[in-house]
Amino acid sequence: MESTEEETGKKVGKDADRGKETFVSLLGVDRAKAQAALLAEQAVDHLSDFDHKADLLREVARFIVNRRN
Repeated sequence: MESTEEETGKKVGKDADRGKETFVSLLGVDRAKAQAALLAEQAVDHLSDFDHKADLLREVARFIVNRRN
């Protein structure tokens, strides 16, 4: 478990309690984080044709990977 309920604003461990598979349960925390970062950077790369007009989308992709809650 990475965060508390106070930090996330929701019940933690709910997926595990239900036996639901997630990136973390399948890959482990470190590999799931690495995969999320890789996918976000791939998304950012796909925005290259849009120059500065896609800056907000780039920020969102990176924010999602680095956010704490």
